[in-house]
Amino acid sequence: MGGADTAWALAALPRVLAAAPDVILIEFAVNDADLRRRTGLATSRARHLALVDTVRAALPETRIVLMTMSPATGFKRLLRPRLPAYNAMLHALARAEGLGLADLAPRWHGVTLPDGVHPRPEDAARIIVPPLTALLGASLGRACAAL
Repeated sequence: MGGADTAWALAALPRVLAAAPDVILIEFAVNDADLRRRTGLATSRARHLALVDTVRAALPETRIVLMTMSPATGFKRLLRPRLPAYNAMLHALARAEGLGLADLAPRWHGVTLPDGVHPRPEDAARIIVPPLTALLGASLGRACAAL
C-alpha cells in the first residue's frame, strides 16, 4: 500500500493475522524513513519488532521475511536522507531475531522510479519476483524459479 508505514502496519496486522498466512513480508523502512512521518530509527525498529512479536505470538509457524526495497530518487530521496540506516536496521533485526531478509535495495541501481519512489510494475516483477521466489522456495527446502 503506497505511503504505508509501521504505524499503519500495526493497525492493519489483525486483518493479516485473520488470514493465517504461511509467509508475511514486511517492508516499511522506505516510508518510516520519510522525514515528514517523523518516525525515528529507534521507533521504526520498535514497531518492526512489535510486528514480528505479534505475528510470532499469533501464528508461530508463519515465516516472517523483512525486506528492503527501492531507493528513493530525486526529491523523494531528499525526504529520506537516512534510508540506508533504516535498511541497515532491518539487516540487524533480521539477524538478531532469526528472520528471513530479502535485501532488494541493491538490485534497483539504475532503474528509473517514475515518481521517485515507486517502481513501474514491469520493473517490480523483474527485480522483486526472482529473489523472493528463490527465498521462499529455499525456506520450503525446494529450488524454485520465477516463470
